[in-house]
Amino acid sequence: MAVLGATFGILQRFGLAAVTIGKVAEISGVHETTIYRRWRTPAALAFDASMQFAASSVGHPDTGTLRGDLTAFVRGVAAAMESPAGRALLEVCRLPDTDVVEARRQFFRKRFGEASKIFERAVDRGEITQPRDPHALIELLIAPLYFRALVTGEPLKA
Repeated sequence: MAVLGATFGILQRFGLAAVTIGKVAEISGVHETTIYRRWRTPAALAFDASMQFAASSVGHPDTGTLRGDLTAFVRGVAAAMESPAGRALLEVCRLPDTDVVEARRQFFRKRFGEASKIFERAVDRGEITQPRDPHALIELLIAPLYFRALVTGEPLKA
């Protein structure tokens, strides 16, 4: 836990280029070889540290309506993305490192599955019928946020 905390702290304050195993070892008090045993690259270490933040950054709102849940969910994603921790996560998610690419796929698959519960609750309340592809709906909801954050640089709040 000290290693991931030290890594994420460096990432937020100084950016991805500053994340080195040596610097993380110095701050965390954990020997470099111990860190290398678990994480083969600084990129993989930065990704794991970022995912720890991401796992707790956006909840699954239950406002009592589908519209309310989706609105709260999108607002939560936007707020997380605008935070220093969220900006660090976006930087790390763009890495082409093979360990990061596969871990990112698994992480988002799990997150989309969790977010799909919003639609399950709406079905249970009788607001909608079961959507064919809830993951695609979640993607459509958050894609404009990622487009603004990664492509145009426009603010996420309109």
